[in-house]
Amino acid sequence: MSTDNYEGFRSSYRWLIRLPKTLHLVVFAVIMATFSLALSWIMHISTLELTKSLVYALFPPAFLYLVNRRVFNFRRSLGVFLIYLVFLPIVILLGKSPVYGAVFEVLLGLLLAVAVYSVHLGALYSALNLVLICFLGFDTKLLYATLIFYVFSLIIFTIIDSRIRRIAGVSSLGFLEAFLRYILSGDHIDVEKYLEKISTERTLPIHIYSFHSRGQEIGRLVVSNVHPGPLRTLGSSTLPQLVKQCSKVPVLFLKAPVAHSENLATVEATSRVASAICGAQVQPRASSGWAGEYTTSLLRITVLGFGDIPRLAFLDPIVIMEDLPYRVSELSLEELGTVTVDNHNMIADGFLKIENEQEDEIAKIIAAVRTATENKITEGKIQAGFSSIDYTDNITIGPAGIACAAISIGGKRFLVASFDGNNMEPDFKARLVSRLGNMADTVIVTTTDTHIYTGLYQGRDYYPVGSVNPEQVLEKAVKCAQDALASLQEAEVGYTVLSVRDKFMDGEKLDKISVATRKNTRDGLLLVFLALAISVLLLLF
Repeated sequence: MSTDNYEGFRSSYRWLIRLPKTLHLVVFAVIMATFSLALSWIMHISTLELTKSLVYALFPPAFLYLVNRRVFNFRRSLGVFLIYLVFLPIVILLGKSPVYGAVFEVLLGLLLAVAVYSVHLGALYSALNLVLICFLGFDTKLLYATLIFYVFSLIIFTIIDSRIRRIAGVSSLGFLEAFLRYILSGDHIDVEKYLEKISTERTLPIHIYSFHSRGQEIGRLVVSNVHPGPLRTLGSSTLPQLVKQCSKVPVLFLKAPVAHSENLATVEATSRVASAICGAQVQPRASSGWAGEYTTSLLRITVLGFGDIPRLAFLDPIVIMEDLPYRVSELSLEELGTVTVDNHNMIADGFLKIENEQEDEIAKIIAAVRTATENKITEGKIQAGFSSIDYTDNITIGPAGIACAAISIGGKRFLVASFDGNNMEPDFKARLVSRLGNMADTVIVTTTDTHIYTGLYQGRDYYPVGSVNPEQVLEKAVKCAQDALASLQEAEVGYTVLSVRDKFMDGEKLDKISVATRKNTRDGLLLVFLALAISVLLLLF
């Protein structure tokens, strides 16, 4: 069972800092440099001492930049140098040697070299730093303080590296270095090698319901047991948008009950899966169907049946809830012959999370799906209409946009609206369902659970649909629904299932790595505060 709902991962990438634009940094640097020069003149600071401190302060950004310009480009290197420019006027006002304005920056440079590049380059950085201290003739107090920091850093780095190595057999520092290089440069090859090492080979199904009219395919519902995660463009995060890009008809990407254990390990595998989905040939088999409904204390369930093909059950949370577990998908298909969709549309603090190991709760869900199947509310001929809206706000809704399916069975209309986002604000969901409820008998709102924006914005792991630009999103959704309803026509439904055999991230290892990551983040921040403390102590004594 998950021990922290991946809070260790969430807490770690909240510390990733997004720098302002280069121009803003340059202007700030010029202002701070001018201010420091004026102060040094007023305080009669030696030009030689000021020059030596400048040389010392240029060492970290120069080293980081020269090792890999894609990772530490000019803007990021300037961001490192600005630490010195912020500390320098304080040091000058205290009447201390200007070199102490660079201490925190230089010590922090070691942490960056190890975390982003490698332990070996961190060692080279340390050696060059010691040589520079001696060459520039700084006092022994700085040399001893630097050596003390190196000793503590070595101890902490050893502890950090051992945690994930014990769990997954891979280096914590190596994993961190590969991950940060991906974050800073977009290079996913190295981090994918680590993701593959913590993955296991499995076979997961992807269900395709294809709607045809007058001999032509008019739209698809794709129910994926491949989870679109873990974050940004890693793993299978981009699967919804890739499916949209290669599809010739409107397609609703629907998330089955799955979580991060069902993430693909590589981008290449995700591309293959998307191509297989779009290339799948499906023949129509059913022109009539039925629908059933049932509501529990947790879920509102709508089941659609089309002839002899597997039934389709939408699990709509009526409480704040995170991912339903894969076991729901697995048991529903095995015991009921029913494909399930996790609508994934209601999130806020204090959410409910049902795990694979909670057998009693899962059994209740399966029983509710069975009851919904038995509680038929309509049957008859099928009509269908599809539409899609090319819309993204690059914050809450991804490139797959908004897609809608209007399905009429025996004259009763079911409207399915899918948003390429990660969950939904409860208040916005209520507004959306109310607005669309005027157009159909039953409104089903889903999100793809794409993770392309996860970890992208500082201080927050992601923004649910409706948390940004709600009025514009609502307007687009209404247009999408209207277009789908306007295109309703007699239809037949076909079905096929794709078996995806590949490497998927090991859920148990991810749980343990998340806990270890929380501790590693804490220890990493401890080193940052130690560097700051040493810098302050050198000023005071």
